[in-house]
Amino acid sequence: KNVDWFKFSTIELQDIKKTINLSGKFMLERLVRVLNKSSDLVLLGILAGPTYVGIYSISRFLMNAAIGLINKIIPAVTPGFGRLIGEKKYEKLLNARSKIISLVWFSGSIFGALICLWNESFIITWIGAKYFVGYFETFLIVILGIQVTLQEIDGSLINISLNVREKIKIGIICLSFTIVLSIILIPLFDILGLLVGLIFSKMIIGIKYSQILGKIINND
Repeated sequence: KNVDWFKFSTIELQDIKKTINLSGKFMLERLVRVLNKSSDLVLLGILAGPTYVGIYSISRFLMNAAIGLINKIIPAVTPGFGRLIGEKKYEKLLNARSKIISLVWFSGSIFGALICLWNESFIITWIGAKYFVGYFETFLIVILGIQVTLQEIDGSLINISLNVREKIKIGIICLSFTIVLSIILIPLFDILGLLVGLIFSKMIIGIKYSQILGKIINND
């Protein structure tokens, strides 16, 4: 017996170059994304000091845990998104995207409300009152968490469509805005300044991601 479809085939050098180029873009996109995610702690530590880093990290612990649960949704639906993009069924894609966004808003709002109510009690019980960042700052942490989670949806769609170059550019622009706004606001308002800068910077990502997604759909 033999497997009649098993055979060796030649691969064009151009195809190898395209694959290496695409892999390099995804590596660079991953690096930019990591820098965007970790820049807040670095900037806060440099511009305000390690004490504020500790307060900020502890105060956002519950929201980070909630985001981790919510983000389980996105990998679960990614294969379905890929099929719809491949088949160019954009109406169904937009419908599914809308439902996922609604689900993230709903679950994020519930978790966020609970965190706004109980974050202070949690921190006082387990660590100490001096590590609680404040009610308004906690609210901004919740808004920022929901904002980032929503952007992951469009970000995954852009990755699936292989339009990584534009995503890298946007990530670099967002990182630059974060640095500039942090340099201005953190010395004045500490953690509050950081959060305001991050929210404005992430707004740029949200707007640009939506524009890229619109171009992908309209061009096809």
